[in-house]
Amino acid sequence: MTATATPDSLVQQARRCLKQGDLRQAEQLFDQVISQESGHIAAHEGLATAAFISQNYARAIELYRRVLQLDPRRPQPLVNIGAVHNRQGDYQQATKVLRQALAKDRKCAEAYYNLGIAHKGLNQLSMAVSAYREVIRLSPEMAEAYQNLANVYLEMGNVQQAIVNYRRALELRPDFERARRGLEKAQLSVAAAKQSASPFGRLVRMDESKVDKEEAPTRALSPQ
Repeated sequence: MTATATPDSLVQQARRCLKQGDLRQAEQLFDQVISQESGHIAAHEGLATAAFISQNYARAIELYRRVLQLDPRRPQPLVNIGAVHNRQGDYQQATKVLRQALAKDRKCAEAYYNLGIAHKGLNQLSMAVSAYREVIRLSPEMAEAYQNLANVYLEMGNVQQAIVNYRRALELRPDFERARRGLEKAQLSVAAAKQSASPFGRLVRMDESKVDKEEAPTRALSPQ
């Protein structure tokens, strides 16, 4: 490590490598920082992120737990562990960890966001709605929260609320392709429902309305 290559500057360089998809170089730089400063939280977080991107989920959880040991007050490591569990499909464990994160910070929008994913994965749709609405309250500019909320509403059959939230996501991010596709799907659902409903009711032929008295079912009346 040269005099100009401080741990923080190396971390920034490693983060750029992550964005460019050069995981190997990023990991080498993060390891270099840790070899010089074993408690460097950002370097450990960077290594965990690299493991997550490479789908080495067990390693990612291990590294995020190391970050939690270095700074137990922060909810972010628990949020990231919850996100890893979501990616693994272990939604029950994700909800457990994410609630631990919220116990540390009730205003952590990312914790609620990942909690919404977990509840939807468990088919707890009403709880997913509550989680995403809390995200929107805390972070009203998060387009992904509106899009995910719209997805849940659409699954619940509340098409109008789905449309409202897809549109809001697109207002925030006009290039949000998933929100655009979701909006199209919701609008097609409305159009199909209108088309299937007859505005005139059901017509019958006059000759079908006549009942043959001999064939009409009868029921004897009691004195009461």
